[in-house]
Amino acid sequence: MLQWQAHAVPGQSYRFFVHLVGPDGKIWGQCDQSAGQEPTSRWQVGKPYADLIAPALAADAPAGRYHVNLGWYEYPSMQRLPLADGSADFVALGEIEVAR
Repeated sequence: MLQWQAHAVPGQSYRFFVHLVGPDGKIWGQCDQSAGQEPTSRWQVGKPYADLIAPALAADAPAGRYHVNLGWYEYPSMQRLPLADGSADFVALGEIEVAR
């Protein structure tokens, strides 16, 4: 489960992505969706929002450790949002192990 909370009212609608990046650097699984059961442009400051996610992993994905990355993008332009420090356009959430 992912939990969100706005510190300021977002100026437009955003979506988030979760990518499963394999040992070869390729995206082998992902999900993209709107967050929080309503457009982010209508989020209220301080109100908690939550989402359940289930990234689909390709049937032919190899066994190994996968990085789980999360990011946001403008919709419908698909332009990714940078992190506040400008270092990247996603945050690494951790790793999972895929066994075959």
